Amino acid sequence: MGTGEKAQGAGRIAAPAYTGISALAAATFYGVAQLKGGYPAVAVYGGALWVFLLSMIVTMPLVTAWAKRRAG
Repeated sequence: MGTGEKAQGAGRIAAPAYTGISALAAATFYGVAQLKGGYPAVAVYGGALWVFLLSMIVTMPLVTAWAKRRAG
C-alpha cells in the first residue's frame, strides 16, 4: 500500500468521525438551548449551525492526523 493510498484510507476513516463529532456537538447545543428555552428559533438554529461549523474546523485536522498515525 503506497503513501497516497494510506492517506486516502485515513481520510475515509476521519471524515465520518469528525463530521459525527461536530453533529453531536451541534445537537447538544440545540438540545440545551431548547431545554433552557426563551431563545428565538433563529438563534437556536443559527447557534447550532455555528457550533457545527466551528467544530468541523477544529476537529478536522485533529482527527485526520490521528487517523493518519493509526493507518501507519
